[in-house]
Amino acid sequence: MADNVTGLFPRGSTYNGPNKTLSSSYGVSVGLEGQMKHFKDVDSTSGSPGIKSQRSDRVVTCICVRNVSGFTVLPKRLVAWATGFVGRRINGYTEATSEQAAGVTDEFLSSSGARDEDLLWIQVKGPGLLNMPVGQVVDVSEGDALHCLTAATTNCTTAGRARPLIATSSVTDVKAQLINRVGRALSAVSSSQTTGDVLVDLDILK
Repeated sequence: MADNVTGLFPRGSTYNGPNKTLSSSYGVSVGLEGQMKHFKDVDSTSGSPGIKSQRSDRVVTCICVRNVSGFTVLPKRLVAWATGFVGRRINGYTEATSEQAAGVTDEFLSSSGARDEDLLWIQVKGPGLLNMPVGQVVDVSEGDALHCLTAATTNCTTAGRARPLIATSSVTDVKAQLINRVGRALSAVSSSQTTGDVLVDLDILK
């Protein structure tokens, strides 16, 4: 299956790129916000930039969104919708326990990320990499259901991360964890690791 992205920028890129001066006058690019496309599932960690290995026979679903957070968002992080622009714009990383996530920032982005005011891809379905927090407090095992981790602010080190579902006596907490889970882990990562990505079968558009 070919990527269904005719006329749009590829994964690993943003609409404006790293050098164009950006402003809040979006022009015709507003029409790209919210477009949903399908890509082949390829491995962002292997091969040369132009030639990547196929990770599975599945497809991944992504949405073209605008970053209006006020800061650059990095790859493989959970992000939240901007108020009044659900499905179109993101306003930073997730920061509350079991909050609703918009998606995961494109794993193919470079470490330069996607700047404020630019358009990028976020992934909502299919296999994708999610960056785990430094010094995470629990192990992640294959099959674990994951939800958003609490953070101090929307732009701190632990924001936009996930952890396995946790036991709780609160019915409200249980419902939030189940309804807003982001997917199930397809790989494992130990709490003793200082950095690490976990492969997740994302299912954010329920």
